[in-house]
Amino acid sequence: MSLQKHHPTRILKYIMKETSEGQQRRGYKSPNDIEDGRARNKLRIHYPSTKLIVGLRHPILWYESFYNHRIQNGYVMPNLAAASSGSGDSSSNSSISSSLDYSYKTFCSGKLNGVCFTRARFHLSLVKWCKTSLLLPTTTTISNNDNSSKTNTKNSNSNMNSKEEWNYFTKGEQKVLRKEIQKTGGAIISPNPIFIYDINQLRMPPPSTPQDTDTDANIDNDQKQKQYYNEFVLSLQEFLNITKDVTTMPLMINESPGKQVGLAGGGNGGMNETEQTRRNTLKMNICNEEFDIIRSWLLESGHQTYEWITTFFINSKHNVFVGGGNSNRGENSDHHTTTGHNLQFIKHLKLYGIDPCPERERERERIRLLQQQQNPE
Repeated sequence: MSLQKHHPTRILKYIMKETSEGQQRRGYKSPNDIEDGRARNKLRIHYPSTKLIVGLRHPILWYESFYNHRIQNGYVMPNLAAASSGSGDSSSNSSISSSLDYSYKTFCSGKLNGVCFTRARFHLSLVKWCKTSLLLPTTTTISNNDNSSKTNTKNSNSNMNSKEEWNYFTKGEQKVLRKEIQKTGGAIISPNPIFIYDINQLRMPPPSTPQDTDTDANIDNDQKQKQYYNEFVLSLQEFLNITKDVTTMPLMINESPGKQVGLAGGGNGGMNETEQTRRNTLKMNICNEEFDIIRSWLLESGHQTYEWITTFFINSKHNVFVGGGNSNRGENSDHHTTTGHNLQFIKHLKLYGIDPCPERERERERIRLLQQQQNPE
């Protein structure tokens, strides 16, 4: 369900039908609406007070998860491992080409079924909400010799800040952004408040074990993690204008791995174990060497997303809120700088330009050794 494809009244009917009665905050989930101009316009015109909650994830982990989710749901996906290595082996799935075409870095091919590298450039979607000055006109008042005044409107890319901001977008993206603004007759600041966070902030700290708390350093770290989580929950509750109470927040992560094994023959909306095994063989482990090129593309996008968000987006005066950070970011508020509270969000965001695979492999090895110790042969 999305505003991208459906009339706003249909969204309302869906929300009312799928949620229980009573006083509660109601909403719907649609990542596509963050990217789509039609959805932005519908929200601005029909529901200007609707609040948006935007979750980000490390681009490499996001891409791997999205690709494997498509495989799990039965989509025919290109064999990117074969494409990256140049083997051209497409026997198990479709292949883009015998080598990974550079154009796929900047072009969203239909063969990718939406799992496009361009969609990992999260700042390209966020900038279109016009919370920064990049796409906005700049109004200047010029005094004439006869003591009268004249107001000129110039495109905001004429000022130094906007010139710097344009550098975070490719020439092709700049062309598309300018064309989109011209098509709509000018950029308009979205009135919809946006709450932005990294999905790692949703995770409640795991319960401590005696081994975890045998030193003062571990105890201090455990307390800090709980504090960060509590600050995030309270900031989200404040954004939603509900009672601020950490204990009332339900589990915020609900995994959706896709279609699962059902009855024999694939009944009950699932599939048999043979089919599940086949699909598992098609899924990617993006940390494998054959995906080095893909990871380098995603890391480049991740670093630019990190710098653009921390430099421009979260310092917007137009109702941008940070998970675990400051509130009261309205149009009349002063320019905000980074505080200790939203440093947790920035800490996660900075990792978008760092390959997560070495750390993931170390964690897997740690778990493997721990299991060996617990279950010696």
